[in-house]
Formats: sequence, structure tokens, C-alpha cells
Amino acid sequence: MQSLPVSHRYSSTREYGRCRGVHCPYLRACNIGDLATCCKIFAIHPDGVVMLNWLFIMMLALTTEAIATEYLVIFGEIERQPNGTVKITPTDRIPLRSKETGFEFGVYIEGTAGSGFSGYVDYSLPAPAGAISGSLYATDQHNRVVRNAFTSKSNKWLGNIFFHQDDPTGEWFVDVYIDDSRVFHQKFYVFQESVH
Repeated sequence: MQSLPVSHRYSSTREYGRCRGVHCPYLRACNIGDLATCCKIFAIHPDGVVMLNWLFIMMLALTTEAIATEYLVIFGEIERQPNGTVKITPTDRIPLRSKETGFEFGVYIEGTAGSGFSGYVDYSLPAPAGAISGSLYATDQHNRVVRNAFTSKSNKWLGNIFFHQDDPTGEWFVDVYIDDSRVFHQKFYVFQESVH
């Protein structure tokens, strides 16, 4: 393996401007796009490991941010209006009202790209679900994770869910995945309404 001359061996990335292609032929290769030589720099430069770690973390952060901001996700109570529109009110507290009352809650997703998407919504319960119906299905043998898979041909999707008898109260979680990447996570509380 080739090592940098002594005068460059101790140049730090903190002094990168001084070393950027003017005095250092290895770093000049990065500036002109010579990837093979550029990779050698990371292997032999004193701060090479730090530089690689920083580069990896930045790429991961930017990718995660891009995925998360590509979709508007709202979790909350769903109300169907007489004119046919749907209103979703964001909340982290959901009353345990049975399906027979017409109460529903769920997730609204809107893609900013304007095209269709597919994925699934997982609801993690503190105890087994009382019943599972419709397009929902359990992903574990104890019925504590309930999934709603979907495919939307437009850039919008609304997934609703109802309560059944014996559904548990307490701390629930909702996770939204699109193309197997999690784009949304929220904790919410299901509570028993007091009878007046």
C-alpha cells in the first residue's frame, strides 16, 4: 500500500482546504473524479476512517429524510361528511367506541410525487385484538400486530379501522411502511370513555 509523503501524512481534514488538490495529488484525484485514487485516500489518509464514517452517516441521513418527506401522513379520527368528503382529525388519543357506533380512525397518506404507491400500516397493540376483519390481518400468532396492506393507483390513500368487542385499551403504535421503508411512526392511547 502506498503512503502519503510525510508532509501530507499529518494533514488533517480540518485543514482540508489547504490540502485540496493544490499540494496533495491524492486529494486532487477526488476533485477531478478519479474514484480509484480517491478511495486510496480514505485508506491511507490519517482521517480516512473518520471521513468515510462521516460520509456514510450523511448519506444515510439524507436518504432517510428524502423518504420521510416524500409522503404526508396523518393519523387520527375519521369523520365522513354528508357531502361525501372525509375529515381526518390528528390525535394521539382514540376513544374505544365500537364499530356499531360508526366510529372509525386510521391513516391518510398523500404522496408528493403525484404517482401511486404501495405499502402497509401496522398497528401494534398492548394485548391481543378482540377480532380482526375486513382487509386487516394479524402478522403474529398472538394477534398483537394487525396489518393493513394497500396499493394506491393515485397519490392518495385512506385506511380506516374499527374497534371490535374486547379490543384492548392502553398504549398502541402505528407504523406506516411504503416500499418496505418506514415513513411514519406514532404512539397513541386507546381509552375507555366514561359513561355519564
